[in-house]
Amino acid sequence: MPDKKATVNQYITVAFLFLLTLTNTSLRLLSRLLFLPKNPSNLYHCNFLKMNNFYTYFWLAKSKKNKVGLCPIYCRVVIDGKRTELCTKIYISPCEWCNKTHRVLSKKNEYLNEKLHLFRIEVEKDLILMTKKFGKVSVQTFKIPKPSVPTLIQAYKQYLDDKLKESLTIETIKSLKNSYTVFEKFISKHHLKNILVTEVDIKVIESFHQYLKHQPINNPNAVNKIGYSPDVIRKVLRKLVVVMDYTHHRGFIETNPLAHYKPNIKSSKKAIVFLEQEELDRLRSHHFATERLQQVADLFVFQCYTGFAYNELMSFESCHDTKTWNGMVFIQKKRGKTGTECLLPFFDKARDIYEKYSQKLPLLTNQKYNAYLKEVADIIGIDKKLTTHVARKTAAMRFYEQGASEQMVAKMLGHSTAKTTFTFYATVREQTLSRVLV
Repeated sequence: MPDKKATVNQYITVAFLFLLTLTNTSLRLLSRLLFLPKNPSNLYHCNFLKMNNFYTYFWLAKSKKNKVGLCPIYCRVVIDGKRTELCTKIYISPCEWCNKTHRVLSKKNEYLNEKLHLFRIEVEKDLILMTKKFGKVSVQTFKIPKPSVPTLIQAYKQYLDDKLKESLTIETIKSLKNSYTVFEKFISKHHLKNILVTEVDIKVIESFHQYLKHQPINNPNAVNKIGYSPDVIRKVLRKLVVVMDYTHHRGFIETNPLAHYKPNIKSSKKAIVFLEQEELDRLRSHHFATERLQQVADLFVFQCYTGFAYNELMSFESCHDTKTWNGMVFIQKKRGKTGTECLLPFFDKARDIYEKYSQKLPLLTNQKYNAYLKEVADIIGIDKKLTTHVARKTAAMRFYEQGASEQMVAKMLGHSTAKTTFTFYATVREQTLSRVLV
């Protein structure tokens, strides 16, 4: 005889599983009811497409990879079981595509998913309009939507707007806006407001190059009154190439015609301006009559012993930006411009100035700081144009001539490579060679 208690338990288990199945089915039905389109027009739209056996989905054509390793995204249109392919002109890396969801994975390219969504809406909109007009549409008669191609200045403006949404430094934002303003003036002067990005070629950027070389400069502090400096020209032209890259990645052009453009710019190396040790000592020991100039002189000396740029100077806090190793205090701070970390000893002369102001350095705007430095130089009798960057270059020369290697100086200034340091900030002098070789 089977155990009655065991049989009852089996019945209870079966009944429980049956009820659980019903519950899951009810939940699925309820979720479908809850998530039906609330907008009647959307519901009509969905029903219309379903009745006409029409649907779309996106796929990545890995077999059509271009020279830089990017693959085009295609929209597959199926009408009555027959299909056709539409190229969206959007290119991405294969690792950024999800075959299950038919979407772009990378968060930085999320705007591409929005663009794909708009592409699909255009396709479905065209199908509905053509069906209402002609009664029936096949894959042979279906009209391929053509996305509107922006003008070059529109693409540049869109690039600028997207960049300004990122967390950028004040200097970077100013540089981007200045470059756009210069390019906008060039476009207006040469009557190129209506030129499309698909019509851009080498001639456009070469004309822009000539414009930059011969354009009058309104800045009273500019060394050359006609034509921008070679470094400025190089940076502005590079931004135009980046804009065309941006346009290419958004699918408006298949290739960037300016990708391999290299401007013929000969830049003569300027003499690096810095203070000699005697000049620095004279500045450090002088007592100024006004508190304003004394603060400016102290900030400048502090920069000469830390190598800080203006941004790092104004944001320095010892509680966050210093570390202690083996009883020695070091400054460890990321540069605001590049994010590269600088690491150097917190020298006594710099620390004395920091303690003088109760660990809270005076705050000045960059413009006022540089203007007051001219007064300081006149009072001390230094025949050099003092700026915040001169202090940084003075620090680089001090570090190097006191025995630091090129790599160490680069690390102390927060440069990624020593090449930058010894191109713009420091130079090898006879006394340095004699100290090393003798």
